Amino acid sequence: MKATLVVLNHNSGPLLDDCLASLLALDADDYEVLLIDNASTDGSRERAAARFGGSPRFRFIASPVNLGCAGGRNRGVREGTGDIICFVDSDAHADTNWLTAVRRTFADPTVGVVASRLVSARTRSCSTGSAGCSTGRVTGSTSATASRWSSPT
Repeated sequence: MKATLVVLNHNSGPLLDDCLASLLALDADDYEVLLIDNASTDGSRERAAARFGGSPRFRFIASPVNLGCAGGRNRGVREGTGDIICFVDSDAHADTNWLTAVRRTFADPTVGVVASRLVSARTRSCSTGSAGCSTGRVTGSTSATASRWSSPT
């Protein structure tokens, strides 16, 4: 099951480099990292293209305008070639086994959505909500949340 990992960037600075490096070091096969740049002006777009552009897993799309979060992610969904789409924030750092754990969860045909555990890079504690961590590590924990699809009755 091929995965597209969509990373949205707008002036993410050096955090983007760490994020992309962690994604390109995953212990999984058959995935692509798709960077959607939302008209960055801080040099992060050029730095990412120069550092990671030679990887066969890496694809880069530069938008001339800031599409916003939803617009950028929707562009990633349209451009992605994977069977599953994973959104990874540009300030996240994935554990090497993260994608393997996501795929293992998706192997259950009743699973439609998976949310990964986010652990603060500073405190090593789990996030309890969107305001819990600004920079974190995406883990391959087996306690990932899985939403199961059910057929209407």
